[in-house]
Amino acid sequence: MAAGLGLGGIAVLVILLWITSPHPDDGPGGALRIAADLWLVAHGAPLVRTETLSGSPAPVGLVPLLLCAVPVWLLHRTARGAVRGPASARVPGGVQGAGSGGSSGAGDAGAAWRATGWIIAGYLLVAALVTVYAASGPIRVDPLGAALRLPAVVAAAAVAGTWTGLGRPLPEAPLPLPR
Repeated sequence: MAAGLGLGGIAVLVILLWITSPHPDDGPGGALRIAADLWLVAHGAPLVRTETLSGSPAPVGLVPLLLCAVPVWLLHRTARGAVRGPASARVPGGVQGAGSGGSSGAGDAGAAWRATGWIIAGYLLVAALVTVYAASGPIRVDPLGAALRLPAVVAAAAVAGTWTGLGRPLPEAPLPLPR
């Protein structure tokens, strides 16, 4: 859902700009390809422009920060929400009550991390499909760069969301040795 919302939001903006352009030089497929490219560059995937004046490919290296913030926020929020469960089962303060089936044992943390793994896997599946779609056109995504950078961004945002959803637990400090 987070991948679809992020990609859909960017696609709506690009299509809106394409529609309002007085002289669009490409069809809706080209506009959607640009939306896919922007979504991938928001995750750190490098883009390469193949049609340059010199004839040699040139990288596109400037990424607006707000473009990066949206997918990271969506992933963080999705992972945090998966850990906390439905709002109707929560008591104010974010802790599940005894009657809602929640317990604060290690099993809940294990289920939360498994859910995070599924969120990451689903998001990366969408990213792989978008990468295949964006592999053609005048601006192309570098598949190797996307395969290296995109999973790191996705995993970091989802893990941070899960950690926040679990209440930011810290590892227990080792006990001092008796003298």
